[in-house]
Amino acid sequence: MIYLFKINKNTQKMALNFLFPNTFSRLKASPIVLVLLAINISVYLTQILNGIDWLSPDLNALILWGANAAPFTLQGQPWRLLTNIFLHGGFNHLFLNMLMLMVCGPVVERKFGRINFVVIYVVSGLLASLTSALWYAQHQVLQPNLDLFGLGFAPQLQTVVSVGASGALMGMTGAYFAAWLVETNITHTKADSISYFKSFALIIAVNLGMGFLTRGVDNACHVGGLLAGLMLGAVLAFVPKGARFTQQLMMHIVIIISSVACINAGLKLNKTPELAFLKNQALIELAAYKDEQATIKANQLIAAEIAADAKSAPTPVDAKTAAGEQIDLSMHLSKNPMVKDLTLSPDGKLIYVLAGELDNAILVINAQTKRVINNIKGPKVDFSDGNCMTMMCEGKGADSVLISPNGQFAYVSSMQQNAVTMIDLKQNTITANIATGTFPRAMALSHNGQRLFVTNGVDNTISVIDLTTNSVTGSPIKLAGGTAENLPFGHTDGLWLTNDDAQLWALDAVLNQIQVIDTSNFKTLKIIALSQNFLRDAKMGKDGFFWVVGKDGIDAINIKTHTYEKNRPFCRSASYYDIATNPMNNTVAIAEDNGDYAASYVHLVKTFTNKTIGRYPIVGPQTPVFSKDGKQLYVLSKQPNAQGNAKHGLIILTLTHTLNVNQAQDESELLCAASY
Repeated sequence: MIYLFKINKNTQKMALNFLFPNTFSRLKASPIVLVLLAINISVYLTQILNGIDWLSPDLNALILWGANAAPFTLQGQPWRLLTNIFLHGGFNHLFLNMLMLMVCGPVVERKFGRINFVVIYVVSGLLASLTSALWYAQHQVLQPNLDLFGLGFAPQLQTVVSVGASGALMGMTGAYFAAWLVETNITHTKADSISYFKSFALIIAVNLGMGFLTRGVDNACHVGGLLAGLMLGAVLAFVPKGARFTQQLMMHIVIIISSVACINAGLKLNKTPELAFLKNQALIELAAYKDEQATIKANQLIAAEIAADAKSAPTPVDAKTAAGEQIDLSMHLSKNPMVKDLTLSPDGKLIYVLAGELDNAILVINAQTKRVINNIKGPKVDFSDGNCMTMMCEGKGADSVLISPNGQFAYVSSMQQNAVTMIDLKQNTITANIATGTFPRAMALSHNGQRLFVTNGVDNTISVIDLTTNSVTGSPIKLAGGTAENLPFGHTDGLWLTNDDAQLWALDAVLNQIQVIDTSNFKTLKIIALSQNFLRDAKMGKDGFFWVVGKDGIDAINIKTHTYEKNRPFCRSASYYDIATNPMNNTVAIAEDNGDYAASYVHLVKTFTNKTIGRYPIVGPQTPVFSKDGKQLYVLSKQPNAQGNAKHGLIILTLTHTLNVNQAQDESELLCAASY
């Protein structure tokens, strides 16, 4: 029959009419058959569009789509009795069933009427599915190495997956067969031509015979559908389609009640420990299949995005152009500066560079003219402890800076020892020094500008500052690790607010973990142990992930679930990394510093694909920050002068001016293959 549909339409019609005359004309007058054809074909096409193989679908995929499998159907999922009727195990399976529906369906629909035809099709399909589930819940399955006639049995029950319309189709043919016999031998009403009866008998015999002789055919479903159809056809033959409405209604009610009772009774049978074991085993396999399919789909999406990025990638430039434009800051800084932080004004027009240690100042740079337009100095600091080699050892010198949402104020930690300094940027004056714990460092500012959170680097606590009153609120929030007085003063710290200000994420360096805090009541929501040792930097992304950079790679923590979802291992080691997240899309900038003024790079990486899409040569890059429009990147750089000392500069990178990133991986790629 497959071959018949490869030749011309006239020959097709001749072949079909050999079985039943006027098949196509009858099909046009059979709306229920047409609807069933449309549903079955639509479901099949939807399966294909969702990645299911069109010839030989995976059994796990069919189970997920609603196939009939006794461990599931008989243990809490009876809806599979119906859904499996409209699923098919590949094109050949669909083709043969739909051919049978096209050939036999119009004849049966004409004989019984539309409503009776729907009743026969659906009820036969449900009872066929139930018969199959009950059979395979207690009968052992033949092994594939047995002979054609199946003379042996499997040593234990197996999960048999059944799909297809054949049970309903067998019921349809069985109903016609029984009705013809009743009409001919009992009611003596006018029956159809005996040629139809013989054709249906032949179809039934062929289907049952092939079911017994062919592996992979659910003959229990065929037998169940046939028996259901025979009973329905015999009953309906006594109430023909032209009978009074009340007679037909009563008959339908009796059929429906009887069918529901039969199905309900059948579903209560065979709930054995063996069946429960098969279900648990199948659930494990389904979970593995889902993970495998998710990985395949993710890799396909990644490959597609990499291809799209390659097409839209800018033309590579030379190293000098890729290195961007440098603003020399050395003339505004001391001989041995400690450039600590970099941030932007809310409108992105001003760049603030924070110089700690002896400078204890903020340099204000116009982003358009690229000139230093102001140098706001804090109080003078000096060494008081002869054992300390740097101001950090004493907890002195500006460490971190944030700008208020209206751009009027700057908040600087440790410009004044053990305090946060508030600077009026319009007046260039210090308006307040708000006392905190010992050595305040990282800060986080609420989006409305009313609360400031500050880590106390030695106490390992967080001070909460009310900026409407410029005072500390309540007692400091204690981190789980306790005091950090035994850690080096320069240990990594960090504090981040989620985009909705609902959660505060704090680095507890003592225990190398992130403590997630509810900002409404300051209670700890979650403790997240860091997989990366020696945390270098972290940023809260707009893409729903918290990006953590360590010595060995970069991790993504889901902000909502507080769980690790992605890992990006580094292909090579470097002495230091800083990270910035792009406010406009799912990219991050990673500043790679190899130390000793060696050639280093800033890498622009697509977080979804793990692919480097930009690469910029800079010596000693640190503290990258994206421009407000996401098109440029500001980076602090340490360039050696003639005396071999560090000379600090602000680099402005245009992200489309990149080196060639399509070189060998060991040259251009910073991150290795992602794991999911």
